[in-house]
Amino acid sequence: MSATPATDRLRAWIEERSRGDALDAYRGHDWMQLTEAEEEVFGLALADMAAVSTVFHEWEALIGRVDGELWPEMPSAAAAIRAEHPFIAAIRGKHAADALSPGEFVEGFQQFAALFGISSRTAHAFHYKRLFWDIRRRLVTFRDEG
Repeated sequence: MSATPATDRLRAWIEERSRGDALDAYRGHDWMQLTEAEEEVFGLALADMAAVSTVFHEWEALIGRVDGELWPEMPSAAAAIRAEHPFIAAIRGKHAADALSPGEFVEGFQQFAALFGISSRTAHAFHYKRLFWDIRRRLVTFRDEG
């Protein structure tokens, strides 16, 4: 495996952050928190929430879906991470061109999450938990809704 220094620094930061965060900070109704119902429906574990929610946020920042990041080094390391993992740059380009399909987004997130030891199943479940949070908050609307 080739060296990925920027990704390795991000991985170390995520591991440290995940160890330091109290689990009860991830119990609740916000996008990065887990309700008991979501735990059951999506099969997510409270113990995974610190890492998976942090990785998801950094993923969205890397592909240009959100402004801002949690990792203090991200502004200076983002280009290096994209160079270390060309699939990120490709997805960023598709997102910028408004040509990124929902399937490509979740598959890219699963691939990115795997770099941090998060299973494809957990990444997939978190993505849909987050999507349904957006729907409940009416951040996503549908054509037949007023």
